[in-house]
Amino acid sequence: MLQGLIDRIFTTRAIRVRLPGGREFVAGPGEPELTAVIEDAGTLAAIAANPELALGEAYMAGGFRIEGGDIHDFLELVGSQQVQRSRPPKPGWRIRRALEQANDRRHARSNVHHHYDLTVD
Repeated sequence: MLQGLIDRIFTTRAIRVRLPGGREFVAGPGEPELTAVIEDAGTLAAIAANPELALGEAYMAGGFRIEGGDIHDFLELVGSQQVQRSRPPKPGWRIRRALEQANDRRHARSNVHHHYDLTVD
């Protein structure tokens, strides 16, 4: 499943992916430019469930790393493939985005208290 997804993304340049346990596969044409390493099964599951969020979190936590380059090289490689795949948004995307990003006053207050120490010393 993951390999199929990555094969569909990488159409003009190649990447090697190493999964937990050492299994590797190459996606895209030619010689891989770098290797993306997923360190453990929990990281793999998180990335599969929500790659937009989990990939950055996994990189910062050490569960995802790059060999043969750095994070900038990885982002450039992935970004070059996204340009190739651009397509018009699905109908209703504005409504969906608005619902996902809704933040009323009560939730905003809760978020502020969660993220910032507002106590007076």
